[in-house]
Amino acid sequence: MPRLRPACVRPLQQDTHTMALELNANRRIGLALLWLALLAVAGFWLSETLKVTGDLRKFMPAPRTPAQKLLIEELGEGPGSRLLLMALSNSDPVTLAEQSQQLQKALAAQPELFELVGNGGNAGLEAIPKRLLPYRYLLSDSFDKTPLDAPTLEAALQARVQDLGSPAAAMVEPLLPRDPTMEILHLAETLQPAAMPQTRNDVWFDRAGTSALLIVQTRAAGFDPTGQQLAYDAVQAAFAKVSKGTSTRLTLTGPGAFAVEITARTQGEAQWIGTLDTVGLVLLLLVAYRSWKIPVLGVLPLASAGLAGLGAVAVLFDGVHGITVAFGFTLIGVVQDYPIHLFSHQRPGLDPRENARHLWPTLVTGVVSTCIAYVTFLFSGVDGLRQLAVFTIAGLATAAVTTRWMLPALIDPAPRDYADSRLLAVLWRGVARLPRPRIVSLAVMAVLSIAVIVLAPGQFWQNDLSKLTPVPPKALAQDMHLRQELGAPDVRYVLALPAANDEAALQASEQLRPRLDALVRNGDLRRLRHGGALSAQRQDPACAAGGVARLRAGACVHRDCCRHHAVPQRCVCAVPAGSGRRQARRTAAAEGSDRLAAGDLGRWFVAGPWRSQHRTGVVDRPARSGGPGGCRARQWRAIAGSEGSLRIVGGCLPWTRARCAGIGRLVAGGDRGDRTA
Repeated sequence: MPRLRPACVRPLQQDTHTMALELNANRRIGLALLWLALLAVAGFWLSETLKVTGDLRKFMPAPRTPAQKLLIEELGEGPGSRLLLMALSNSDPVTLAEQSQQLQKALAAQPELFELVGNGGNAGLEAIPKRLLPYRYLLSDSFDKTPLDAPTLEAALQARVQDLGSPAAAMVEPLLPRDPTMEILHLAETLQPAAMPQTRNDVWFDRAGTSALLIVQTRAAGFDPTGQQLAYDAVQAAFAKVSKGTSTRLTLTGPGAFAVEITARTQGEAQWIGTLDTVGLVLLLLVAYRSWKIPVLGVLPLASAGLAGLGAVAVLFDGVHGITVAFGFTLIGVVQDYPIHLFSHQRPGLDPRENARHLWPTLVTGVVSTCIAYVTFLFSGVDGLRQLAVFTIAGLATAAVTTRWMLPALIDPAPRDYADSRLLAVLWRGVARLPRPRIVSLAVMAVLSIAVIVLAPGQFWQNDLSKLTPVPPKALAQDMHLRQELGAPDVRYVLALPAANDEAALQASEQLRPRLDALVRNGDLRRLRHGGALSAQRQDPACAAGGVARLRAGACVHRDCCRHHAVPQRCVCAVPAGSGRRQARRTAAAEGSDRLAAGDLGRWFVAGPWRSQHRTGVVDRPARSGGPGGCRARQWRAIAGSEGSLRIVGGCLPWTRARCAGIGRLVAGGDRGDRTA
């Protein structure tokens, strides 16, 4: 009987141990499922709240000087970064012309994506950008030498009367009330590029006559990869529709097209490389630990780190950049080592919690030292690097904490010794037999390296930044060819004139204009479009000061300017905001029919005499020629009001009313009462 007692107790102890293991296993499974549920909830919250952006300016230093600010703005918002150049080829000219027209109509029907679509075809007034209408007299050079006086306007109106009786009446009539001199058409002519592609079958063709050309300006900024992707896809979809059943080939170039193609290629390469790396890592873990649980458990700290990093960025910033996500996950890939350290130090009979406690000092030292390196990014002045620092630090800290306190609870407390493997022993012996480098071999390698540096042909260091672009040279050559064929500007160089204020900048531009025009005449520059050519300096400050004084004194400015002239001249003066507006209204009311106009320009009001109230873009400050006392201005300027043009009240324009009353009413758009701007 005494011998039977141990035999009876031993099965009872084994059953108790087995039940404990089963309970622990169920507990570990429950904890793992809870962990996965928390990750799923965090992922869902991030998918609803996190905004991923692609503005590359996030990874550029904040501009600190006006020149830097101008550069950043032009890189993102300038027309050069939003142009797409297209060429249709590999079909007969008639087919290419028809497809060009169809493609132009298809893209122009998507104004939310494309601001301008041109192919050289005949276009109506809707092709003229509406934002130019209020500024046509500012941009036009028609009145640089000839003032917009009564005879000039009368002659223009007489010409418009004749136009209304011509086949062009349908085009002229919508413009006539706001643009009696047809300045917008003249402006369109002056803005034509110096070199235009040839026109065949009513569309643009290259000089060889084998490719139909189109040019598109996207609404999305150059630094908006999502918007550029939408525009690129729209072009490809429209082309696929119009070229169906033909052999026509589309060549699409431009910064946006390059960005989309590079992004697609990079994503494709990253996807297959990442897949290959993942498969390789899983196979390595399976070979090393010979357990399917290890790869699964090792993913949990990595997933927690990624979601924690994204969550920290979502809380501290208004959005996360795509580059931050890509580089962030690459950088926090180091956290995969944390669970591997824990698995590799696990031995039979060793409690995983005790194992993690012994590893913690070494683990936390590595985490802190790595985080210190990324703390410097927080003071870089670059928003993208700040996001990257927050993402990485939060991810590393989360991975370390989960490896220390959460992962040990999921590990089997009695695993086998992973190092006890014949296959690994054979592999290690093979590695140990590999030859070790000797001093002589290292010296030979050093000598060869120095010889390569010294004897290398050409420059050893590459200074050409264009070599860094991933755009293929063939694509760059196609882009240059299309720019030359279309006459598209080379927007790499911009001449900027810094000044203390806008007035000084305009004056400096005017002074520089003769020298730049001489360069164009000599052939050193093909064409130049600069501020001095589009807007002259403002009215003489002395005249403005005198006008303000008279206006505040209750006098009628326009009568002082016009009283002693056979042909009435307009004198437009600036009035400070606040009391100036009230004074302008009182003066207008006192003058009855000769009312005074006032328009809000932020810090200034513009006052100018007019015949009757109307909405127009012709009312522009300052007047070209002024009134008494040498009161002169340089050029009319268009002022945009709340509805795209300045609303004007009253004025006196006493030129031959009998002959021009009817047309004058048409120009003014009819009397709309006594309302101020």
